[in-house]
Amino acid sequence: MKDDNSGVDKTREKEELAKVYKRRVTPVRLTLITAMLIFLCEALVMLILHFIPKVTGMLEAMIDSTLLTSTMLPALYFLFYRPMMRHLFEIENFERELVKSHESMENAQIAADFGVWEWDVKSGGLFLSKGALRLAGRTEEILKKGFEGYISCVHPLDAEFVRKSFMELASRGKTLEIEYRLLLPDKTERVVRHKAEVAAESEGSAEKVTGAIQDISERAKAESEMNRLAMAVNQAAETIVITDTAGAIQYVNPAFERITGYTKNEALGRNPRILKSGKHEDKFYRDLWSAITAGKVWKGRIINKKKNGELYEDEAVISPLFDHSGRIVNFVAVKRDISREVELEKRIRRSQKMEAIGSLAGGIAHDFNNILSSIIGYTEMAMEDVKPGSPAREDLLEVLKAGKRARELVNQILIFSRKGEREKKPLSLYIAVKEALKLFKAYVAPPIKIAENIDSASGVIMADPTQLNQVIMNLLTNASHAMKTGGGTLSVGVRRTELSEDFNTPGGDYIKPGSYILITVADTGHGIKKDDLDRIFEPFFTTKAVGEGTGLGLAIVHGIVTGMDGAIIVESEFGKGSEFKVFLPRVEEKAETEETIIGGERARGGQERLLVVDDEESVAKFLKRALTMIGYTVEAVTSPAEALELLKRGGDEFDLIITDHAMPEMNGEMMLERIREMGVETPAIILTGVSANVSVERAAALKVSEVVNKPVLTRELAEVVRKTLDVRKGAGAA
Repeated sequence: MKDDNSGVDKTREKEELAKVYKRRVTPVRLTLITAMLIFLCEALVMLILHFIPKVTGMLEAMIDSTLLTSTMLPALYFLFYRPMMRHLFEIENFERELVKSHESMENAQIAADFGVWEWDVKSGGLFLSKGALRLAGRTEEILKKGFEGYISCVHPLDAEFVRKSFMELASRGKTLEIEYRLLLPDKTERVVRHKAEVAAESEGSAEKVTGAIQDISERAKAESEMNRLAMAVNQAAETIVITDTAGAIQYVNPAFERITGYTKNEALGRNPRILKSGKHEDKFYRDLWSAITAGKVWKGRIINKKKNGELYEDEAVISPLFDHSGRIVNFVAVKRDISREVELEKRIRRSQKMEAIGSLAGGIAHDFNNILSSIIGYTEMAMEDVKPGSPAREDLLEVLKAGKRARELVNQILIFSRKGEREKKPLSLYIAVKEALKLFKAYVAPPIKIAENIDSASGVIMADPTQLNQVIMNLLTNASHAMKTGGGTLSVGVRRTELSEDFNTPGGDYIKPGSYILITVADTGHGIKKDDLDRIFEPFFTTKAVGEGTGLGLAIVHGIVTGMDGAIIVESEFGKGSEFKVFLPRVEEKAETEETIIGGERARGGQERLLVVDDEESVAKFLKRALTMIGYTVEAVTSPAEALELLKRGGDEFDLIITDHAMPEMNGEMMLERIREMGVETPAIILTGVSANVSVERAAALKVSEVVNKPVLTRELAEVVRKTLDVRKGAGAA
């Protein structure tokens, strides 16, 4: 405090000296000194005249005045006037220097954002230097209001604190140092540091308080920014690590502790290699270190290991920190845990891969179904021309069986690609599982034991019976295959379960809250390796030996389950077994009894005229011949343009149009639109190599009565044709 007021003390000392000089040279003192000198000089003259022969009159007076003047003037000059003038000049010079020094001090205070403050506690009077007035943004008018006038300059939120602090100083304190805000007339704020001490006191109470005020707004702003930065670092979700140039950790933020599991004390002084996962080669770390030590910023992804051994992936930016000379003094790493994002990326890539394969499968299925249509159709017609029991008929029968198996395989591919839609109906899930188990037990190997825990009151689901059976049989077959060498227990369960919140399965399937029926199929076999679990539902991926599996089974199961708005989860530990959990939405409907359509008598034909349109010539020929054989008159063309031309010439000549859906010039729907625009109302049947997604409204507008999947058997086609024609006749009769 005394250091801050040393300049003030010197100034006051000079002022006191000037007052002393002025007190010494007063008019009264000047008169007394002059009178004394006159008296002394007169006495001296009288003494001199005493020794001179007696003179009288005018001569005596002249001698007296001459002697008095000659003694008086030198005495006054040397003894009084000369010293007095010297002192007066010194005082004048001193006062000039004093004013100059005072002005310099005031200017210095203003330049240094500094001011002097003095408070007379008893009177309430206040002195503020020009620097202090400038800091407060006020004029000397504020001094008239005393201490409370200064308090009015303080920010309202700080005013009571400042008043209380100075009152406590005046009552029992010695020194004070506080920081507060001044509110300027333009409503801007200025942060000041105020140091004060008791300068005079009486009976334990202060009479005068002096102090200094300093503007610290810039420092306070810098401190505020530093505090905000510190808060941001401490509260950031990203981990922040600062190391020295040797790599020793000097700072970690709370996010580092939360994510890695290492406390701050455990990390400080150690190398970041404590997080090393072993998933990167040494070259990876050498390249990283070479980059940052060369003054470059390194960006990339790092797989790290937590304290508990769990792996996680970081997206990191590691930068060198330079001092004013450009020398690297630290390294700072900002890392964000992207493990969840990486997992989502994997799921998206897998979904895209599945979608791409599905699209490819759909395209293949379309072309293959056209080929199968010709194979199956011509085989059926050839069998009509061969006598029963002949070797040729037996051969053709095998061809027909192979064609039907191929048709089922294509259907599986279409199911996987989600382009094969089937009619769903209410089914009792426990009955479906029971029937599948009955069939499965007939060929399962004896070393495998089957444990059932099936709840008959589990409920009803909406599903296609064939697809549902395919899901159950596939899971049972896979479980038995996992135990074929050492045997074990195959556990099958069916129960109702309620999900209160939505979640994503490890495979990326979304399950929303609701009521589900859970199917569990567990085995005690060899299990699945962790690296294979992510690919278990990929098409054509299999862990079985060559020749033992196609890799389509679980992919098809996944496609069927998700197509029913369900989800499938697999849990496995290598060497201990696996468990598959299938969640299927439960519905409040009555289950229907599954009906199996068995081929009967050959469907009857008719005399109507039919128009067949298919861009595959072999398919068009087969359809024409098959339908002609059962009595219809058939015109077959291989392009929509030919069909439109025929209908222009005689649109009413045909009773039914049978068209392929996917054709190069225009598809079946587009062709039917053109036909309806021509005013032709002939009903139509669409044949498709993949499921044509024709809505009910769209079908009604285009007069489409049926959409039939290729390859179609002759009997099935005949039934659909006859049914459509009969409906038209019935409508016409009505």
